[in-house]
Formats: sequence, structure tokens, C-alpha cells
Amino acid sequence: MSKWIWLFIGLMLTVSGTPASGENAIVHDSEYYILETLHKERWDREDEMLDTKLGDLEAEHGSRPNIIHIMWDDSAVGEVGIPEIQKVRGFETPNINNLASEGINFMRMY
Repeated sequence: MSKWIWLFIGLMLTVSGTPASGENAIVHDSEYYILETLHKERWDREDEMLDTKLGDLEAEHGSRPNIIHIMWDDSAVGEVGIPEIQKVRGFETPNINNLASEGINFMRMY
């Protein structure tokens, strides 16, 4: 489909309301609903895969792992978790770098 059709769908969702219902439903912006339309099948497969992995970990260890998701904005690429870039910029954050080395460092988020 052309980008104009997806733009139209996004505008219609924004004007007419979102598919979410209920008092505590999460309401996303129209871009999310466009992406969901494009990728829902893959997202569902990935969710099933993650549920299986979490279930396996729970069976092996007696509980699911603790997942800590930290997000912040307005820092330049590499200021967190990349010691080489920090050295060039003249500072160090060894504790944060250690935390980043044990997890996943997403450089871009949309």
C-alpha cells in the first residue's frame, strides 16, 4: 500500500478514536496503529516466543527473571554504556557502563 493510504488510516484513527476500549486501556498515537497493522503477525509470533522462553526460565529457576527497563532522553549517542566515547568526551560512568554491559543497549528508539 502507498504511504498515503497508511497516512489516511492513521488520520482516521486519530479522528475517530482508537481501537482501545475500557477505562485502563492504553491509547497509542496513530503511528502505532499503522505499525501494528503492518507488523501484528510478527509481533504476535515474537510474543509467543518470549512467553515460551519466560516459561522455560520459570520452570528451571522457580520464577521468571526480573526485567528492569530504563529509558531516558536528551543524551548524545554513546554517553551511556560506551566507555570509549565517554573517554573522548572527558567523563566516566563505570557503574552505568557495567549495568549496560549486562543488558541490552538500544541506541535508537521509535
